[in-house]
Formats: sequence, C-alpha cells, structure tokens
Amino acid sequence: MKIRKYDNRKAIIYFGIMIFAFFILSSCNSSKKKVENTEVHYSTLELKPVEPDSDNETEYDIIITDIGYDTFLLNQKPKNFYSQQYYENWNKYYVTDWNQKVQTASYHSQKYQNVFDMYIDYNPSINYGLDVNYKLYYYFMFVEKKYGIHFNVPRAINY
Repeated sequence: MKIRKYDNRKAIIYFGIMIFAFFILSSCNSSKKKVENTEVHYSTLELKPVEPDSDNETEYDIIITDIGYDTFLLNQKPKNFYSQQYYENWNKYYVTDWNQKVQTASYHSQKYQNVFDMYIDYNPSINYGLDVNYKLYYYFMFVEKKYGIHFNVPRAINY
C-alpha cells in the first residue's frame, strides 16, 4: 500500500486562484455605485422660536451651519459692541437684499447655486433679541467675505 503525499504546491495554487477570483468579483461589484443625492447645501440658517420665558415673551434662536461661520464669528467684535437697534437696522437691509437674490435667477447659476437657496423669514417688527441679530448680521458679513457676494445695502444708516 502506497501512501500519497499531499502536494502543498497544488493547495497553494488553488488557494491563490480562489483569492484572485474573489478580488476580481469584488472589484466588479464596486463599479455599480449607487446614485446618491449630491446636492450640497452650503449653509442652513433657521430662525426659530424657543420656549417662552417667565414673562410670556417668545425668545428666538438662530441656527447657522455654514462651515467656517463659527470661527469667523469668534474673530468679530463682541456682540455688545453695537446696540441691538444697530444690528436690527442693518439686518432689515441685508435680509431684503438676500431674499431678492433668492428670487433672482442669476443667483441660481453655478457660482451661487446653493448659497441663495433659502428664504430668510425675518420680520423687523419682532424682537429677536441681541444675540440673534448679532449672529444674523455677521452671517451676512461672512457670506460677503467667503463667497465674494456684494449686498445692495446703504453704506451708512442714520439712527
């Protein structure tokens, strides 16, 4: 009776072929990428009411998720540097021009495609508070600097 020796070379070749086939099949599958929504929103700006305080006055908060805005805001003057009225007066002009740009087709071109995709629902007769007006004002400064957009606002406001 003869004992057959197991040939290691055949096993290694067989194992190598199996691994090679596995990599070929797995790489073929990766070429079938799932189409995802590639729409990029540069920012989100949301004015939202917060729970009323003890005086039954509604407080507001602003949420801005534009990348780089928080860092930009840290390098600006403190919020008490100007009065709330100062920020409110400027914000009236900036919001009006912003919303006009949202409705203008030329601002939906490739360059500004997703910058002006949201309408800002800012009502000057509502007291949003110093913090919200400060952040909104500097958001417009941030957009001017980051995207090179010029807003049509007066260069000086009388108080």
